[in-house]
Amino acid sequence: MLVSGGAKGADTLFEELSENLGHKITIYKSEDISNVEILDKWLVHVNQKYLGRMYPTSSVSTNNLLRRNVKIALDADVMYAIGYISSDGIIEGGTAWACYIFIEKCMNIVGSKGLCDMWIQIPFHLFDQNKGVWYNSEIFQRKINFRLSVSIPKIKDISGCLKYGGIGSRNLMQNGIEAIRSLYV
Repeated sequence: MLVSGGAKGADTLFEELSENLGHKITIYKSEDISNVEILDKWLVHVNQKYLGRMYPTSSVSTNNLLRRNVKIALDADVMYAIGYISSDGIIEGGTAWACYIFIEKCMNIVGSKGLCDMWIQIPFHLFDQNKGVWYNSEIFQRKINFRLSVSIPKIKDISGCLKYGGIGSRNLMQNGIEAIRSLYV
C-alpha cells in the first residue's frame, strides 16, 4: 500500500505506477490536517536537529503541506524518496521534512529496543537526482549515515500489509522518473 502526498512530480508518478499494479493508495492532503500540535512537535524537532529553517512558516498552506509530510512519514513502514543530498550530506528541499521525520521515527524504534550501539539498516531509500544514485540508510547511536546502494531497491506490496511511502521532488528529472520506474520492476 502506497502512502503519498499527491504533489505533482514524484508523488504523482508513485501513485500512477502503484495504481497500475493494483496497490492500495492513501493520499494525505494538506487540507485534511488534524492533530496539529503533535505534527508540529515532529516538525520543530527535525528542523532543530537537521534543517535549521523557519518553522512554523508565515504561510498556513505551507505549514499544512509540511504537516502532511509528517503524516506520510509516520504512516509508512518503508520510505522511497526522490530528491537531492547537498555536499555536506543534508537532504534538500521540501522532501527533507518527511525523510528526516521517517528517520527519527526509526531511531525511536531502535532506541526503544535498546539497539543504539549497533549499526542498524533502516528501510529508507533516497535517490539523489544530482548524482543519479540510490542511497540506503543506517543509524548508529542516533546518527544517520547515507550509504551508496549496491543495488536498486524494489517495492514489494505484500497483500496490502506493507505501507510504503513514495515521495519526492516536484522537479522530477528524467533520471528521477527512471529511478521510480525501476522500483516497480
